[in-house]
Amino acid sequence: MNAVTSTLAEKLLVGLKSEPGVDLAALARSMDEAHSRGVNAVRAVVAQGISVESLERVAWWHQGYDIAEIDPNKVDLAPFARLPIGVAKALRVLPLGPGNEGFRIAIADPDNLAVVDELRKRLAPEPVQIAVADAGLIEAALSAIEHRAVSADFKDDDFEDQSAAQNDDGGDSLIAQMVNKTIEMAVSYRASDIHIEPADNEVRVRIRVDGVLTEIAHYPISAGQGIINNLKVRAGLDVAERRVPQDGRITITVSGRVLDLRLVTLPNVWRAEGAVMRILDRSRSVVSLEQLGYSHRVQSTWERLADSPYGALLATGPTGSGKTTSLYATLAKIATPKVKVCTVEDPVEYRFPGVTQMQVDVRAGRTFATALKSFLRSDPDIILVGEIRDQNTANTAIEAALTGHLLLASLHANTAVSAPTRLIEMGIEPYLVASAVRGVLSQRLTRKLCPHCKQATAVLPGTFDLLATDELPDHIYEPAAKGCSRCSGTGYRGRLAIAEVLEVTEQISRGIAGGMDLQELLRVARSEGMVPMFEEGLQYVMQGVTSLAELSRVIN
Repeated sequence: MNAVTSTLAEKLLVGLKSEPGVDLAALARSMDEAHSRGVNAVRAVVAQGISVESLERVAWWHQGYDIAEIDPNKVDLAPFARLPIGVAKALRVLPLGPGNEGFRIAIADPDNLAVVDELRKRLAPEPVQIAVADAGLIEAALSAIEHRAVSADFKDDDFEDQSAAQNDDGGDSLIAQMVNKTIEMAVSYRASDIHIEPADNEVRVRIRVDGVLTEIAHYPISAGQGIINNLKVRAGLDVAERRVPQDGRITITVSGRVLDLRLVTLPNVWRAEGAVMRILDRSRSVVSLEQLGYSHRVQSTWERLADSPYGALLATGPTGSGKTTSLYATLAKIATPKVKVCTVEDPVEYRFPGVTQMQVDVRAGRTFATALKSFLRSDPDIILVGEIRDQNTANTAIEAALTGHLLLASLHANTAVSAPTRLIEMGIEPYLVASAVRGVLSQRLTRKLCPHCKQATAVLPGTFDLLATDELPDHIYEPAAKGCSRCSGTGYRGRLAIAEVLEVTEQISRGIAGGMDLQELLRVARSEGMVPMFEEGLQYVMQGVTSLAELSRVIN
């Protein structure tokens, strides 16, 4: 190496020494190989999967700043006596307590002189010691601290007046504050759902992050009905009705983002009501097919099928597998000003400019089936159906696909080859299914390994026997036992879609019409190029994107 390159490489290696999950020996070899090809050391680091955040910390570390490791669940409350939570949130900083050179404060950008000056004024005459931390972790820690501060105020004796607790609908009450903080905390953790679950002596709150439920709080049972009533009032539901489930929608603004909460109340055996809220972010744009993480094989096949002028394209999988997101991404790819697009959904999760979108309203008589029938009289080119649930919807959807329309729809089926059978079970004639369905996308969402703390492990014999390849990796990765602060101790961060695509070729169409069983249909599909979902997932395991245990968890 020349002197400049050598110095840069050495600085990067020293700075990355403390980063969890970084194989310094492999990184050094990669840098040597990159230098021999004339590639910059930084590019060699990025090629090894080192994150931009890690490189930023290296840069700050070389400038003399301390690097703070933050676990949002383990932040001390004591430092907030010197810097109140409201001020910390406004400045987007996290007080950490006394340090070697003054009061230690975590900040994402030490170059923000306005924030640093404000901290010095507020903490004077004590000096300020700046530490660098990830902005998202600071925000999550502040939300957790605020949530703990409010939940600490929840005591049984606060609700001695049971009628006041159970009929709470005040916007400024303690219960209203707790509801707000619970929602804010869930949003800061990137949660998709909030579960409020009463038991015999407490109310448990869990959130679903990357498909897995995690408990974040528990409250006295005496406050439970007040929490549910507060949510009911906001959603416009009947507070007096506690015998049957109800569903509604709440609009709330959190950190400048407008969120829609789909609320479902659930009576249970504890003579109390629980609730589940699905969090929908209005400001979030529709993701592209490229962003979903499909393999090149899956994406290219699905895009080719989506270019069809007519026929049915089905997205299948269990609840929460990303079917709707995939259909929206497909629609974003093919919807142009030259075509008429109509959608019927329950609920409408994204707004598409230039697209006619209809919300299901059963009480008004507007179901999937009735909406579809009205669409067929409005000269559409493309129709999206949120879900095919019953025979009436299935009949109308198949009719649309056979009469010159491209139909996109979700369907509950475990695999791609079982989707045609599912429609036949709903009462659709096999020959109609064979003629109408052009392709089926079946998928699952699997968690991605945290790039900061994933650990290499040996490849066990037989792990990749399903794959017809001799190019096996020297090692694969698994989550760190305790994770790290960036993944909240889980070892995973973010998700990607693993999918299989069934293209209904002439041979498969004949098999569907002739009542071919699932095993034989799968054999034919494989012979014509379909790769089953688990085998697709093994490729991601080989690449170190996810773990074998996670793949086995989501794909049976």
